[in-house]
Amino acid sequence: MTGILQALTVAKTGGIVYLNHHRDEAVREAYRGFHQYNITEEAGKLVIWNRHTRIDVAEALKNFAEVECSVTKDDFIVAVIRKTGPVSRSLCSPESTAVSAMDILQATVCHFHSFPASASYQLSRLVTTAGHRTMRIIPFSWVKAIKRLLK
Repeated sequence: MTGILQALTVAKTGGIVYLNHHRDEAVREAYRGFHQYNITEEAGKLVIWNRHTRIDVAEALKNFAEVECSVTKDDFIVAVIRKTGPVSRSLCSPESTAVSAMDILQATVCHFHSFPASASYQLSRLVTTAGHRTMRIIPFSWVKAIKRLLK
């Protein structure tokens, strides 16, 4: 909801925030990492939820936005949120958004400058580079055969 509120805050009245998500990604990812909330459609309504919270997005935004929600044939949740008025500063203030962004940036920098993250990145880079160079050396017919075996 924070991201939606921030997007609506910077959108012009009449502007649209477009969402296109996998259904219930947090459940699929076992609530690991970035995936802490699920997005789903229930009776034409956009719902954001997890084990502790359930938000009817249209109800939460009714004072300043309209929400349309649908499901694609590939089971993606698509929502079109149209801003109809100003977002209350009590819901999303530029000051709190800036502080949150700074905290997230600092945590990201600390994570990627840690030894385990750096070592993991360098190892994956080494393996990828070696694999790529190896695949360029061997004949194309062998590459096709290897790809078939890996599938």
